[in-house]
Amino acid sequence: MKKITLMAGLAALSAAPFAQAAPLVDVYAGGYAWSPDTSGSIASGSNDIDMEDDLGFDDSDQTVLYVGLEHAVPVLPNVRLRYMDLSDDASNTLVDPITFNGQTFAGNVNSDYDMEMLDGTFYWSPLDNVVKLDLGLTVRQMDADFTITGAGQQATESASETFPLAHGAVRANLTLPDAWAHCTRPWPCAPPGGLVLRARPPGAWRIKAVSVGGRPWSDFNASDCSVRVNASQLAGALVALRAVVVTYQRP
Repeated sequence: MKKITLMAGLAALSAAPFAQAAPLVDVYAGGYAWSPDTSGSIASGSNDIDMEDDLGFDDSDQTVLYVGLEHAVPVLPNVRLRYMDLSDDASNTLVDPITFNGQTFAGNVNSDYDMEMLDGTFYWSPLDNVVKLDLGLTVRQMDADFTITGAGQQATESASETFPLAHGAVRANLTLPDAWAHCTRPWPCAPPGGLVLRARPPGAWRIKAVSVGGRPWSDFNASDCSVRVNASQLAGALVALRAVVVTYQRP
């Protein structure tokens, strides 16, 4: 059996929406750029080929476009179309030979993929006030091509699939106090921002000491077992937050 499997992690989004209202009808459109981190495996036959370790794929910039229509007729679904074109190429030196679509590759290889996805989503909005709830069905058409070249040979595999997906989305409209927009004083006029980590142990233990990135950290609350990083510290502490060590003691 031949298969193509790709997995992409969302790293960043930037949206540019557009909306046009008509009586009982809302039309919206937009797009966003994202930077997927390509991982997973691709196979043609029984051998899995790792996208990162074997072929050297990393991340790339991609674009998504969408257009939708919402209306006030309860029994008819709203409609949204979304188009995604994902493509990337990579080069790497293989540690072990790989076999793809009947061809065996060793040494230096180049690879590329092109995946087009078209989503048609039909959904209803049973809640549409402060909280908007969308429920429905997405039908996805996916076409993918994957090519590996090296040592004067080339192998290409293609896949085309159509499959259904459940659709659900929740959005909330929040109204912030007007005073926050005209605030000239620090907190409590506006929220301070920052980060709070809860590190609750079982039983009656309490925090004794905390280190962040290997350095002692004094901003913690022993009684509620929270570690605090204020807004001014957050930018410089993102990497250090990978290593938070909490020591506990009995009260």
